[in-house]
Amino acid sequence: MDIEQVREISLSINPHIEECSPFAELGHPDIAFKIAGKIFAYLCVPDGPSCHHADDSSLIVLKSDPDKALELRDRYVNVVEPAWHWNKKYWNQVHYRELPSAILHELIEHSFNQVAAKLPKKTKIGLGIVESRSDKA
Repeated sequence: MDIEQVREISLSINPHIEECSPFAELGHPDIAFKIAGKIFAYLCVPDGPSCHHADDSSLIVLKSDPDKALELRDRYVNVVEPAWHWNKKYWNQVHYRELPSAILHELIEHSFNQVAAKLPKKTKIGLGIVESRSDKA
């Protein structure tokens, strides 16, 4: 899986997803994926300053509910880790080249659902977001 495939998965979840580089002016070309102005995925661009692992620059930061975040870290040791500079209770950094694409797609979608669940009902309706039973908190 390469960075372009991860980007395509992130954009495919909802037609209203925004893609931006919020810290480009600071020299960080990383890509944020947002719904209603809220980040649900943050893709580290290879060789960019946000990639903290010299041996692997294939990182995406994703939100999770706290229990699932811990479960993922236990199940995928050294692949899913607490995210650097993010609230470690909710956010994981994922070495996306080390996971099957189906699992990565599931994690990106879960992250989207975690963020979308916190949006106001009126915003959700306007964006065509319907909560799934498994992602209701």
